[in-house]
Amino acid sequence: MPAHAALPAPDHAPVVADNVDTAAARARLDPAQRQLLRCSAAFALVSHLKSRGDVADLPTMPATDDRLQEYFVRAGAELMDKAGLSRAELSALLAQEVRALSDRQALNAAMPTCAASLEASGL
Repeated sequence: MPAHAALPAPDHAPVVADNVDTAAARARLDPAQRQLLRCSAAFALVSHLKSRGDVADLPTMPATDDRLQEYFVRAGAELMDKAGLSRAELSALLAQEVRALSDRQALNAAMPTCAASLEASGL
């Protein structure tokens, strides 16, 4: 399944649905884990926008979609394993991040750090 398959419509409200409290789930993440979450969402959003042909003002990525997807998968697994997030919590947190990054300026601002994170991952 593509990393962008379940991206929600933009909305900046906190997510508390299906018994998922994103504030409590986010509180369990350390700074490095929050970075993984944010970059996973950024890469999923970039992939989604590219698949729609919506590339105006899209950050240039030095990585292939396969690398971005692998980062997304590995980061999600790490967040579930090390932070103890459930699939529902991870999904809700990713949705929240995608909403926050739906503004192109926010997405572009996140890309330098996320590109460095991708390179540091060794993928």
